[in-house]
Parts: sequence; structure tokens; C-alpha cells
Amino acid sequence: MMKKAWLFVAGACLFAVLAGCGVPVSTGMDTQHPSVSSSAEGTAPAEPPSQKEGSIPMILNGSWALGAYMDSDEQSQEVYNSEGANHKIFLMDWNNDGKIAPVEEAVDVSLAINNQSKVKDAAWTFVDWMIHEGADTLVNGQLQYMPARNDMELNVEGLNENGTENLEYCVEQGKNNVGGYREMAYAELKETISNELTELALGDVTPEEAAETIEAASQAQER
Repeated sequence: MMKKAWLFVAGACLFAVLAGCGVPVSTGMDTQHPSVSSSAEGTAPAEPPSQKEGSIPMILNGSWALGAYMDSDEQSQEVYNSEGANHKIFLMDWNNDGKIAPVEEAVDVSLAINNQSKVKDAAWTFVDWMIHEGADTLVNGQLQYMPARNDMELNVEGLNENGTENLEYCVEQGKNNVGGYREMAYAELKETISNELTELALGDVTPEEAAETIEAASQAQER
């Protein structure tokens, strides 16, 4: 039985990741999973389509989502590793300029040693292990992160051919198609956006009011 393929999409405007490419937003739903369901009390939101069900045609995520190939639960194994399963990561030409969007990168996990520590040597031993043996375990053993070391050989244990193709695509984009740093450099503008989105979600402002406030803050931001 052929499995439905998931299409993973990413662009510069999407939250895309550590040292690899980002992956898609759900632009639609499986026709077998309507957005509402009927009940005796009336119409109510249905359960959202599940990533583990394989019923989402597209999903926005980051390169870290490749770890789903390694999940051991039955649903994930069925979606990612059963016969006929085929998933595709690709980048969008989001503004129709004829070029695929670049990806964004950011530091995901940082390791540091407290300068007040009384066991700096032991702490460094741990940090050094995480950079080398630990990183190899997290990447090649579990595929929880993209490699941060250029000298790391990618050889993920148990990753199928489809997963390997998508991993190689992410790594290639992370090396040669980076648009910039993922995080916003302007703390006050970022806070304004966060506050307005919160107010919008609570219904305290309209979309137009939120957009106006954010635009004003953006125009006032020195760059």
C-alpha cells in the first residue's frame, strides 16, 4: 500500500534552523480530516491532523524535524519507515522572483563553564565530550541536531534512503544557501511584536490595530 507523501517547505520568512534548512507550513488539510465536526451540541473544532498520522500534506518546521525518522513509536515508524513512505523537503520561491528562498541559521544549544566553578577541569571534560563523542551520538545516533562541526562524518545509524536524501539536502542548504541569522537583532521591536501577537490572540486588539502598532515600532527602530 502506497503511503501519502509529506511535502516539507521552507523559506526565509519561515522559522528555519540550527545548521540546516527549515521545513513547511501546513497550507491545507487532508480532505478526510475536515476542520470542523458535528455534534449533538452543534459544530465544534475537530481534532487537528497529526504529524504522526501522516495526514498533514505540508508542515512548517526546522531541520530538527528529521529526527522523526528515528522515533521508535509505532505511528512514526509507519509514517516514515514503512514501504512506500516518501517525504520531500524543498524550498519555496516565496516572492516569485525566480529564486528559491535561503534558509536561516541560529545557535540552538550553547555550552559554557561558569567562571566561578570549583570544578572547571571536570566541566571542561564534559564540554569536550559533548563537542565530540556526545555530538556524534546526538547526530549520528539519534539525529536530534544538525552537525555543527565541519569535520563530523554524517553516517546516521538506521536512517533510510529517503531520510538520508533529505538530510543531505538540509546540510547542503545550510552550507551554501544561508540568508542570515534566524534571531531578530532588535530586542524592543521583538518585544512589541510578541506583545501585539499576544493581545491579538486574546482578542484585545484587531489584526489591523496589531499591524499598525508593529509597523510604527518598526519605523521607529534604529537600524
